[in-house]
Amino acid sequence: WNKVGTDGSPFVLMLVGLGIGGAATLLNVVVLTAALSVANVMTYSNARVLYDLASSGQAPRFLAHTNKRGVPVRALLLNSGFVAVAVLLNVVLPGKALAILIPVVVGAELITWSIIAVSHLRFRAREGVGLFKTPLSP
Repeated sequence: WNKVGTDGSPFVLMLVGLGIGGAATLLNVVVLTAALSVANVMTYSNARVLYDLASSGQAPRFLAHTNKRGVPVRALLLNSGFVAVAVLLNVVLPGKALAILIPVVVGAELITWSIIAVSHLRFRAREGVGLFKTPLSP
């Protein structure tokens, strides 16, 4: 534990230290595949959420456009633009981009989930449902 640094993942370092280099490579492939899968899912879902918001009038209307195959290209391009900004930030400020992006992302998440929580509490109060129910009840 006292030798973990920037030389690599602690799991990979442990496997290499045990003489199981092939397992370390396999672990790296699994982690990279998982990261690419998450990026793919987030790109898809972000584009669809932007499209849905635009379709219901809660986001700029130009994002509600789809091509003939039903792909929300404009929303996808907007999402890709944000990804490009993050990559560019990492190129321009290597080693500092994460320290800049994490507070922005965490702040946005806190705001989003706070609004969801307040909306849910207001909905329950309006419907006359108590704030708390028996555990595991619908």
